[in-house]
Amino acid sequence: MIDEKYTKKIVIRWTSSFLLVCSLILAGNNMSALSLIAYTVGLFGWFVAAMMDDDRALMVFTTAFFVSVANDMIKVILQ
Repeated sequence: MIDEKYTKKIVIRWTSSFLLVCSLILAGNNMSALSLIAYTVGLFGWFVAAMMDDDRALMVFTTAFFVSVANDMIKVILQ
């Protein structure tokens, strides 16, 4: 039987992946502010999933991407 923790991880991962794909679509349509928000939420979801699995490599990976996205968010806000 599938336990509840496994189901939560799957939902978090698929929802986060969907948001990351949506952010790429938004970026392609010149909606940079919404794209950055969707990307940030998607990255946060993957970070949570990595914490649930105790996957340090994925935590470092998502943190590095978050720093990059935060830099872009500051650029958008200052424009």
